[in-house]
Parts: sequence; structure tokens; C-alpha cells
Amino acid sequence: MNTMIDRIIPCIWITPIDCYWEGSKPLGPHPPINLGDEVGAFLSSLPKGNVTWKNLNPTAVMTEVGQLFDIGPIGNFFERAGIGAAYLDRPCIDPLDAECPKGAPNYFDRCSALEKFTEWNAAKTDSEKVDGHSIIISFSNNPCLFSFLEIISFHRGLHSFLSSV
Repeated sequence: MNTMIDRIIPCIWITPIDCYWEGSKPLGPHPPINLGDEVGAFLSSLPKGNVTWKNLNPTAVMTEVGQLFDIGPIGNFFERAGIGAAYLDRPCIDPLDAECPKGAPNYFDRCSALEKFTEWNAAKTDSEKVDGHSIIISFSNNPCLFSFLEIISFHRGLHSFLSSV
């Protein structure tokens, strides 16, 4: 095992992690890798289902593998390289992107925003309330997945209406 790991050590420095170190969006692999239930049962730190850079925490996997096998100097390289949780704890380029992980420092919680908007709107008088019902209805299965483009479009329509009155 050590000789194989020693051979891939240079590969640590050139990885997709370099691509999203400063918050860019991770790509691939295309198609996503499905390791199956057997591997998932063996390594609980692997995401269930399809594995991509969007849901993989390489340090958690390395820690778990290190408890099972002697991984030699590669664990030290991971730590020194600052790989951490890879994309999962790095800032997103677009916090409004639905694929921005919840662990990102600039993650925008749509559910929280919707709750705050609903509370704010409920405190208004009936004549002041914004009718967002049509937007929420189209996302009745999960109202937190609304599109901000739809909200902006709705807001612009409301603003235009109010300006014309």
C-alpha cells in the first residue's frame, strides 16, 4: 500500500481541489461515480449515491482510511496542503446557486430567507402585503427551492404596478 501511495504523492498538488480552492465551482467527475452500497458500508465518510467533488469530503475519507490502513505520508500531505473538506467548506462563487454547500461560509439559506420574508410580510397591513402566494404555490413540494429569478421578476412586476398607480 505504501509504495502505491508514494507514487501518487505528486498528484496531491494537481487536483480539482486547486480549481475550487478560492471558491470556484467544482466540476466532475462526469458522469458522477457511484461506488455502490458495499463501498459506502465500508467507508461511512463517503457520500451516499453519486460521488462528485460537490459532496465529497476528502479529509474525512482520508481519516477513515487512515484508521483502517497505513497510508504513510499522504495524510501529512493532505493536512499540510490545507485540503480540509475541499469544496464543502469553501466560499461559493454564487451563494444563490442551489449547489452551494450548506457548510460554505457564504451559504445563503433560502428557507431562512423565506421564513423572514413571510414574517415581515405578515406584520404588514393587508394593503401593504406582498402577494407571494403564486410563487410559493409552484414550489409546494419544497417551498425553500424557489428561484430568486422568479422572486426578482415578481418584485419587478410589483414595483412596476406600484409605480403606475
